Order: sequence, then C-alpha cells, then structure tokens
Amino acid sequence: MPPVKSYLQRLENGLNPTQLRIMQSNGGSLSSEKARAHPARAILSGPAGGVVGALSVAKSAGFDKLITFDMGGTSTDVSLSTGDFKLTSEGEIDGLPLRLPMIDIHTVGSGGGSIARVDRGGSLRVGPQSAGAHPGPACYRRGGTQPTITDANLVLGRLDPERFLAGEMPLDPDTAHTVLDRLAAELGKPGGSDRAREAAIGVVRVANARMARALGWFPCRAGMTRVNSRWSVSVEREGCMPARWRARSVCAGS
Repeated sequence: MPPVKSYLQRLENGLNPTQLRIMQSNGGSLSSEKARAHPARAILSGPAGGVVGALSVAKSAGFDKLITFDMGGTSTDVSLSTGDFKLTSEGEIDGLPLRLPMIDIHTVGSGGGSIARVDRGGSLRVGPQSAGAHPGPACYRRGGTQPTITDANLVLGRLDPERFLAGEMPLDPDTAHTVLDRLAAELGKPGGSDRAREAAIGVVRVANARMARALGWFPCRAGMTRVNSRWSVSVEREGCMPARWRARSVCAGS
C-alpha cells in the first residue's frame, strides 16, 4: 500500500519530534514505522477506533454491554460488546478475504454519501456505491450529480444548510432538490412540488431499513431473543451522518 506509506511518512515528518502511533484493526496501536511496514494491519483502524472509544464512554456511564453504531460517509459499521470488544480473523473488505486480527465489525454500504438509484426492475436502491468525499453529495457543490442520503436529509429539513460543519461548509438545498426530483421522475412519480420530498423519504426509509438489519445482525447471530433494558446502543457520528439519530435501548437479551 504505497499511498499509506507515503502518507504516514509525511504525517510523521510534520509532527516530528512528537511520537506518532496508528490505530490497528484489532483495537490496539502500533508505531508509525511498523504501520508503514505493515499497512494492512490498519485497514479497519477507523471503525476499530470507534468501537474502542464507544466502549470506553459506555463503561464510564455504567454500561458494559452495548451495540455500537457508526455511520460515516460510505458505510455503517456495527459491533457488539459484552464487556470487551470481540476479535476475529475472518474479515472481508470489498468481497476480498482479510485474515488478520480485527475487531468483529459488521459493515453495510449505507453512509451519508451512499448513492440512490433506480435498478433495472424499477425499484429504489441505496448504496453500496458512494459519492465519497470528492465529489461527495450533490449539495456539496463539488461536482456531484447523484442523489445521496445526505441530499435526501437536506431536502427533508434534517440538515441546516447554513450550519453544516459549524457554518464552514454551506450546503446547496436547490441542487439537492434537483437531483431528488430527477430520481422521483425515474421512479415514475408524477410532477409536483412534493415529488422530490417523496423521493427523499423513500431514500431515507430504504437506508434506515438496511441499517436496522445491521443492528440486528449480531444479536441474531448470537441467538439473543429476550428483551431487556440492560443493553445500550452507542451512536458515533461522522461527517456525513444524518442529524436526527436517537440512541435507544436495544432489544437483546442475555
């Protein structure tokens, strides 16, 4: 992974003489030198860091059993903890096997930049294709032309276009409305002032259903069926996450 090596080298040079350590996929850390030599060990460092941080916060609040929910720009990552995070060596990245120690995380392709489209059968699909950070959602005004979850949330009024990133990056509601209106037309909806909003509601519902299934994946795999209130869910926000997520008790028994 030459890009990782060169990036870490530049970062290390810029921070000198401060010691730089890199999060590993297994929840630990390693020196920048070792990370440059073995970059695959940090391939899931972002999601792993979210799980480690969420578990620390949960324990300080008196919870040791939780499900973490981390929605970013491209994906949503879910993990289950029963006192400590679980490790696995049976990972997969973009369909390719990864046999390295890592925190057991279930990932679905639903993030703020996930693209909404109409498939060949005329059904609405959201993700796993993503607009990424560049060009990003259409409302970023960076050349993006495809409707995304972020565009849908903007059309629905769930994002304040003037206060995104503390006002440093205003969003464009008109562009978001335009791409959602085009999506509505592709879905065969008749013209009208609410057509873009109807399409936006559909995008959010499809994405929410996919993420809800992800939340239930670990409890189902573990055979948890009883309902109690001893479980909590930790919601970790990233740059493209919709504004209105609520943490609730998770229906998982022990």
